[in-house]
This record gives sequence, structure tokens and C-alpha cells, in this order.
Amino acid sequence: MESCKEREKMPRRVLWLAVLAAGAAGAQTSGPDSTPVPEPPPGQTYRSDTPMLPGQVRPESAMPAAEPTMNPALAPDASQMPAPDMLPDPLDAQPVVPPITREVIGDAYSLREDETALEVMPREGTGPALGDTLGERVNRLQLEPVAIRLEVGETYSLRDLAVLAYGRNNVLMEHVPLVLELEGPEGLMDLSTFHEDGHTIRAAGRGIGRLWVTSLVPPVRGEHYAAPVVIVVQEPRRGLIGG
Repeated sequence: MESCKEREKMPRRVLWLAVLAAGAAGAQTSGPDSTPVPEPPPGQTYRSDTPMLPGQVRPESAMPAAEPTMNPALAPDASQMPAPDMLPDPLDAQPVVPPITREVIGDAYSLREDETALEVMPREGTGPALGDTLGERVNRLQLEPVAIRLEVGETYSLRDLAVLAYGRNNVLMEHVPLVLELEGPEGLMDLSTFHEDGHTIRAAGRGIGRLWVTSLVPPVRGEHYAAPVVIVVQEPRRGLIGG
């Protein structure tokens, strides 16, 4: 009986084996559909919901690129933006600084003991001679005032400048030849009147300069002694309203 049952099961096993073998062979010969995905038109990408055929692989560019957005509240208001002709010129924003000059304007002689007005004159030729001071030594100059304050348009007489010269042992030396140099921004002082009368300078523009007074008589040691008088020129002061 058992052998009869075994004979009945054999055809069924052979049939199942044949079915499995046929399925395996079909899987090797017919793989998944490898039809390529057509490239999207230039400038476009596949949408994520585009239907794909069985076996097709969605490219990495299928997801659309995110476009930047701006918060409307942060957008600039065109009505508050300045017109192009209202924008400041970078060149105008930088103040123009006049060049600093230093030039010899005249000569003078230091005060004698009984003098009150400085002997001054415009530069002519090579300057004053040493005269009686030849062989002497000047170690120090004393100037008064040390600062001159003017408003634009005002004048100052260099005769009012007191210059005293001192030599060895701090002894007062009289009639020492001096050189006058004006240093400051160009246009600070107007010297036209000075060349006419020989002593008057006029403030022409706002700024700060210096009037250098140098002794032509050398010191005991070192360079010729020089001392400055500061010149400050300001704009004219306006009167009080209703005053």
C-alpha cells in the first residue's frame, strides 16, 4: 500500500519542480523593463507626481528646485528711496584741504632797549646784513604776542610784534637781523597791502598758520634760533538777532 501511495505522489512532485524551473528561467531571460526615462526639456524638471512606467527610475532632478522668496514686509519701499540725482557724490563728501605753504615774506630787526615798534620790511634781494652783530651769538628770541587772532577781512600790523633777542649770559642784543616766514594753508593771508606799506597783513581765509621769526645771527651751538607766532583766522561773528 505504501508503495502505491508513493507512486501517486511522484507525478505531483515532478509537476511542481517543472513549474518552479520554468519560473526561474523566465526571471533570468525577462528582467524588469529598462526603458530609459526621456530627458526633460531645457530649463524644466520632472514633477514629483509625474507617473513613471514600471521599472523606470526617477532621476535626482525630478524634484523641482526651490525658488527664493522675499517677505513682503521686508521689501524696500520705492517711494522712500532717494532719486539718483539726490545721492551724495563721493567726491563732494571729502573736504578739499588746501596745500600748506611756507615762504619768506620779509625781514626785520629785533627791538632796541628804547624801541616799541618793530622795524620790518618786505623781502628785497638777499635780506638784511649782519652789521654790528657779526661775530655775536643769539641763543634765544622772545616774542609777544605768541598768538594773533583775526577774523576774515581784519588786518594786523607787524610793527606791533615785539621781538627781543638774547645772547651769551642772557644779555639783550639790539638790532639783530631777522627773517620772517609765513606758513599755513594757501589763501590764509593776503599780502598785497604788506608789499605796499611794508607792515600790514590781512586775513583772507579761515584757518591756522604760523609766522616764523628766525635769527640770522647763529647761536653758540646748533641751528639758527627760530620761534613761531600762531595766527588763527575765523569767520566774522554775526550779530545777535534783534540786538
